[in-house]
Amino acid sequence: MQKKEAVVKLAFDEYAANSDYNTLHFMIDRMIHDINIAEVVKVLKVDGCGPGATAGFVDVLPLVCRLDNWDRTHRPATIFHIPYSRIQGGSAALIIDPQPGDIGIAVFSKMDCSIVTNYPEMAKKDPVQPGSFRTFNKADGFYIGGFRNQAPETWLELTQTGNIVLHALENLTIETTKCVIQAKESVVVDSPKTLFTGDVGVVGNLYTLGDMNSLGNVQSGEVQLAAHVHDRVEAGNDTSGEPVRPELPEDVATGTDKLIWCLPEIAEAESKRTERWAPRDIKGWEHLKQLMLKWLQEPVRHYPDIDPEPYKVDWTWLMEFDRAKTAYDDLVAHGKGEEHPYNIYNRKAKEQIAEYVKRDITPDDNGNYSGTFDYTVLPEAAQGNPKKLIEWCMVKS
Repeated sequence: MQKKEAVVKLAFDEYAANSDYNTLHFMIDRMIHDINIAEVVKVLKVDGCGPGATAGFVDVLPLVCRLDNWDRTHRPATIFHIPYSRIQGGSAALIIDPQPGDIGIAVFSKMDCSIVTNYPEMAKKDPVQPGSFRTFNKADGFYIGGFRNQAPETWLELTQTGNIVLHALENLTIETTKCVIQAKESVVVDSPKTLFTGDVGVVGNLYTLGDMNSLGNVQSGEVQLAAHVHDRVEAGNDTSGEPVRPELPEDVATGTDKLIWCLPEIAEAESKRTERWAPRDIKGWEHLKQLMLKWLQEPVRHYPDIDPEPYKVDWTWLMEFDRAKTAYDDLVAHGKGEEHPYNIYNRKAKEQIAEYVKRDITPDDNGNYSGTFDYTVLPEAAQGNPKKLIEWCMVKS
């Protein structure tokens, strides 16, 4: 039996509005109009933005009206609460949140993605089911901004000539733990006033074209500007001798004593030998200089625990040294018994601490000890009592 193919012929009449072709064309055109792909929109409202939050949501208004079959204009409806995009990778982001009045584009998902937009952590683990059977719906939109907007007042420009321009209209704030500027030729700070709130170190030479003022003392080597004298001073127009360099204390007699007094200068000289020492060692020499100055210049403290003025070092830097790291690990080692008899959790240490607590806390009627005692605070019994004060310092040590 010979197979016959059915052929459907549509009558086309360009003068007949109710022809088969026009009917099919109208149906297809209506279905295409119901597919939302992308629209030019204007931002009306922004929710959840700023450096302390993730990218939030916007309410947008389409900027192109729709026409019906009689060419009547219909104002578009607002699209509420759709996510906006942010340039981000992992925990690093460029935060430029949209603002009301911005013009951008809204793109729409093929399927209902409300679960992904409202519960992103769930979608990161595994693909999720669509929230409904809707497709190409405006409720599943995403906003991408930055089209035909106003001229920026704050910007970052990367040119093809290799230059970078960062322009801030008011303030520029850089927040970080450490900041390093590496320039092969020079660094220029062009500002009427520059303020440094901490210590400033200069490895090379320091030049100034203006005056140099200091509210404190200025010292060059061993000579202090505010408290130095000259020798061979004569009357009239004679020239005096060089500034008199301070002598070591009279009780400094031996070579060892003289060496100790010179330790700050030795440490400072070693810290400048960058070709010999690693960065952590250079920092160690700087710490040694400050420690020696503190030791040699400050008065003796008979009870340093009462009025401490400690010199602090960076813990991260200290842990770079294997010996310090091993000592710290041994100090806080858990469950290693006699292998680490000097750690803070060993049996003898606990017993000794218990004795101090029993001594300083009065038991109740049943012989039980309860309460707290802060050994960093001077107890009332030790105030004005030298004997109790010495006992308290011995306990703390």
